[in-house]
Amino acid sequence: ALGSVKENRRRDALGLLAFFMGGLAAGRIASLTLAGAPDASMHMLLAYEATAFAIAVFLYQRTPAATAS
Repeated sequence: ALGSVKENRRRDALGLLAFFMGGLAAGRIASLTLAGAPDASMHMLLAYEATAFAIAVFLYQRTPAATAS
């Protein structure tokens, strides 16, 4: 939430979001691979997590690094 308010923390917040959502998606992929798919909700959650990860990475790359002042 701090990254949405303070511009100099935005890149850090996007990096953390990408790391978190990427981890969730990777864990869900591993779970689906090892245990199989229990129902359609798992696929919807995976799609959400993968999309959030991709958007966060895209915005992270477009956000300039904060300069020390």
